[in-house]
Amino acid sequence: MPGKLIRILFFFVLLGIISCDDKPVCTEMATSYLQAGFYKAVAGEEQDSVLNNVSVTGLGASEELMKNENNVKLLRLPLNFDSHESAFVITNDSVTDTLYLSYDTTLSFVSYECGFAPNYDIREVGFTTHGFDSIIIVKSFVEPVDEENLKIYL
Repeated sequence: MPGKLIRILFFFVLLGIISCDDKPVCTEMATSYLQAGFYKAVAGEEQDSVLNNVSVTGLGASEELMKNENNVKLLRLPLNFDSHESAFVITNDSVTDTLYLSYDTTLSFVSYECGFAPNYDIREVGFTTHGFDSIIIVKSFVEPVDEENLKIYL
């Protein structure tokens, strides 16, 4: 009986050692989002702008990325890796504008744990002017860092 107990105990200890996962965890951001902030020009000076009741949908997509959000200063938009173009329908209250983007896509190695991340180099930006006044490309290279790429003036 003690031999059987030792075997069972040995089995559970061995199972515990084998089941331990010592693989490093990905702690880096491995997804690239286009970041666009909202601004107004007041008396020739740039001011941050906050939007309320904002909804965002990818053009042709059925699922909304954002629905009736308040206090929106910045949009984080996922670009389409399988295409060189993306478009987003952005509604603020009852005013709707469409943002068109064309870009080149590359992959960059993040780390062994995280793998590769898509990067986008914005070539061109187009937009409707129902609520948008102008758009400035601040940083054309979209990568997995927390930096603003576009300034959208209202």
